[in-house]
Amino acid sequence: MLHNKTTRLFSLCLSFLLISFLTSAQLSGNYTINSALATGGTNFRSFNDLASTLTNQGISGSVTVDVVVGSGPYTERVTFTTIAGSGPGATITINGNGNTISAPTSSAERHVLRLAAVSYFTLNNLSVAPTGSTNIMAVHIFSSGSNITVNNVSVDMTGITSTLAGGIVASGSETSILTAGSFSNITFSNNTITGGGYGISFMSTSATNLLINSSC
Repeated sequence: MLHNKTTRLFSLCLSFLLISFLTSAQLSGNYTINSALATGGTNFRSFNDLASTLTNQGISGSVTVDVVVGSGPYTERVTFTTIAGSGPGATITINGNGNTISAPTSSAERHVLRLAAVSYFTLNNLSVAPTGSTNIMAVHIFSSGSNITVNNVSVDMTGITSTLAGGIVASGSETSILTAGSFSNITFSNNTITGGGYGISFMSTSATNLLINSSC
């Protein structure tokens, strides 16, 4: 009887440790965002679920995330913050595959998608649609960042003419485009910004290897 209890206790402890390991393992490889499926395994239901996991668990190798074609639109505001383990051999790539992410903006919450102090991060082929009429930083690279690429992203601010509405912004403030951050190796390529007061704004105390090749 004692032997059986000990065996069951050992099995329960082993299962608990295994579950803990699986839920906290660093990410590496291919994943999806698909709103039609629950978060689990290699799928995330939302951009926020992905961002939270990246922040909490970090990565151990390069991560590629494909937003499943036709799975949007995604109505959410998301911030990606510092991701442990990211580097030249461990990059993060999100392929939007033409999906749309949208969120209302305000003077306190100006972004739809923000990259805050991240590095080795690429955002591809995503449509961003802020629904506010002013105070917009649709895609915001905030505080600091390096080796970031924003490619083939479209920002739709049709009908918005406020000088406080911008498509892609890099700055050191959550609410101002005039406060400098610290950025290096930043590429904005093949992006399209429609409407708004300005297309792309970049403010940095020191900037190296900045490439802007977009349509505003």
